[in-house]
Amino acid sequence: MKKRRLATLLVALLTTVVVFGQDSYIVKTNNKNVIRLQGDGLQRAMTDDAANNFVVSNFKFHSLCDWEPGMKFMVIPDKYDLVINTFVNNTTNKEETNVSLMHHIMEYRGHSVMPDGRHRIDFFCTTNNTDYYYLVPSGTFDAYCDNTLGIPTLAYLGDVDIAKEKLMGMTLYAKTTKFRVDTDLNSDGYENVNVEKGTPLKVVSVGVGTRSFPVKIVLEDVNGKQFYQNVAISRTNSGLRQAELMRIYNRNTFQGAFRMVDSLDVVTVQLNKMVDKEVYTRYRTTMRNSRNELVKIARLSTFKIRGVRPNYATGYVRLTLFSTKTAETFVKDVTLDKTSSTGIADGYHNDYYSNIFVEGNPWTDNNVPQAHRTYILQGKVMRGFTEEEVKLALGEPQQIIDVNSSTRDWVYGVDKVVRISNKRVVEVKSY
Repeated sequence: MKKRRLATLLVALLTTVVVFGQDSYIVKTNNKNVIRLQGDGLQRAMTDDAANNFVVSNFKFHSLCDWEPGMKFMVIPDKYDLVINTFVNNTTNKEETNVSLMHHIMEYRGHSVMPDGRHRIDFFCTTNNTDYYYLVPSGTFDAYCDNTLGIPTLAYLGDVDIAKEKLMGMTLYAKTTKFRVDTDLNSDGYENVNVEKGTPLKVVSVGVGTRSFPVKIVLEDVNGKQFYQNVAISRTNSGLRQAELMRIYNRNTFQGAFRMVDSLDVVTVQLNKMVDKEVYTRYRTTMRNSRNELVKIARLSTFKIRGVRPNYATGYVRLTLFSTKTAETFVKDVTLDKTSSTGIADGYHNDYYSNIFVEGNPWTDNNVPQAHRTYILQGKVMRGFTEEEVKLALGEPQQIIDVNSSTRDWVYGVDKVVRISNKRVVEVKSY
């Protein structure tokens, strides 16, 4: 009998026609095309202060205890809500099905105590001009309101209204690969699609999603394809704890789904200053050549930076490098954030820009004579080298020992000491 009732309710729900003139909060993607794209393999993430600040500045979490009269919600039942009833008609004192109230807007009117001592939470439905109440399951309102349960089925429209005002027309960048497209205009059918991280997406409409993730953001890429993401922003009545939301449903948070264009503009301006700079490699590293082959690059190799392309989803930057020696072109993915670097693998310094590259030319900047360059490239130091030439050949010393006022020993590991007097090498000791 229960199965038959559930089936009947599901049919009723799926055949419900959405009245768009009345329910302007209902928005849909305008296509069913599934796009499957792959990311570029970069896995690192960079903190997006703009997205965090956007949420903190505009979306306040309202605990049920501090709801104010006039706050609006929409009835959006989940599947498990279809076999139970949430609201009681104040005139008839009879329960109404959640299916019959689907997409109705409820305005919070406060809470009260019934003659029999039971506590209730009061609403006025602006869709059908009827008063309803939600009966507190047990105990008092004050005891019930201070938890994450909230009111079943209700999606908070305050977040939707603010998001619509702030986000319409804005360009966001995909921080997750998982989005959805609507498959039916008159139901909640959808299909999962993949979008490449970092893809610029323009916000074309904002509406209501689900109770847990009430803000539905519909976005469009440069090819006119539309996608959507349901996100929780303030968590008001979402029924989710903050830790639970970030751990399990991170892509359904605004910060987890999107990177904001505001912060990217600043980053882009900073990165553009790197173009045409001359740099050289501090250590040996790897790059990809024009045939996309991974090749080894010797230390002190010199390049001109010809292009800088940030990956907004990962925080990495793709450098296009022109070799001043061979005229070849290479690409190298680097991070400007030391904490995101993968460090050294197989002896190669991998991806922290300031660790790999030094701006300038190692030879002309330090007036290195041609006779010294061969030794430096071999990692050797000879009498007469300057301090700068020693650093080019061996790097920074592990220890410096003062011998007298003009003489110091630069110690490298346990087997090499370079004695420098008046800023010139006078002796090299190897053990």
